[in-house]
Amino acid sequence: MLHYVQCRQCHRFTTLWADHQGVPRVCAWCGKRFLPLCGSGGAASPAPPALLSVEDRLRNDVCRVCGCVLSLRQVIGRTCDDPQCRVAGRQAQTREMARKASQRLRHAVAVRSKARRWFRIVKQQSPTICSLHGKATGALAVLLLPANTRRLAWLPESRKRAFINELESLVSTMRQDGAHEAATPQQEDVGRSADESSEPSPWEHSCAICGGCCCQTGGTTAYLRTAQIARYIQSHPGAGLDDVVRSFVSYLPAVSFEGSCVYHARRGCALPPPMRSDVCLSFYCAEHHRVREWFQAEAEVPALLAAVAGAKIHRIALFDGRRLRAIPLPVGIVEPPRA
Repeated sequence: MLHYVQCRQCHRFTTLWADHQGVPRVCAWCGKRFLPLCGSGGAASPAPPALLSVEDRLRNDVCRVCGCVLSLRQVIGRTCDDPQCRVAGRQAQTREMARKASQRLRHAVAVRSKARRWFRIVKQQSPTICSLHGKATGALAVLLLPANTRRLAWLPESRKRAFINELESLVSTMRQDGAHEAATPQQEDVGRSADESSEPSPWEHSCAICGGCCCQTGGTTAYLRTAQIARYIQSHPGAGLDDVVRSFVSYLPAVSFEGSCVYHARRGCALPPPMRSDVCLSFYCAEHHRVREWFQAEAEVPALLAAVAGAKIHRIALFDGRRLRAIPLPVGIVEPPRA
């Protein structure tokens, strides 16, 4: 039976191939002596390192500092109860968070610079397509958005059937509870407050550049709940629960994004706004809010909206707060030349 022992110096695991094989004096990786477990034994008689089973090794539920097996309570912090391990764990976590933040900042700076270079190339090739840039003064701002990189494919029958089963389950629950009979009409657009205009927000153009990353978790439920079904029945007098299923199924697109919401099609959601879920009507991502705040502070100043996944730009558009003008990426250039 395999066992493992973890070195407190390099944090690597040494494999022990048999139960009778003793723990070696030094680590096979770094060559340093194995240190005893924290809080084990005394200075005169230190306890040997603990042997980890295969399950412990695969789960890696061990202290990140000393390598002892953690309890369920300790797994959250990834360190044992020894004060020195906790201090070292917090320091390591802080360093890791700082490293990731610095990496995100470097990526953002590089992507913004790349987007500006793409824009200059396109403007040289076709000056009329970038006429909105004349309103700007100074460097053109680049606002980063997430990018939907999933492929379009035929909606498989298995996903259609899974969605129908989910919808029929909601309808069955409503039929048993009689919720559709006692339902009261609700506002058509629950995503806007009472003092907002019913016209679409100009900042929603940022969702078109993103491509619907927030739709990807809709899956085969489309975030639908009994409240949306009740609202549909109230707005369609004479419609029954069976009519609800047929109506929602009729809007399923033939082609949608792989693994995303079943209604996530090429041009956005295939459902009419009154039939969408409350989540779809009310949720906006943090990047969308940043775009909105920027244009509220910088009225009528154009900016580039760049849809980015990792360090790659997938779509760019020029936006002045009202109109959106897509910028085609230069063809045949893998990496834009540096200015």
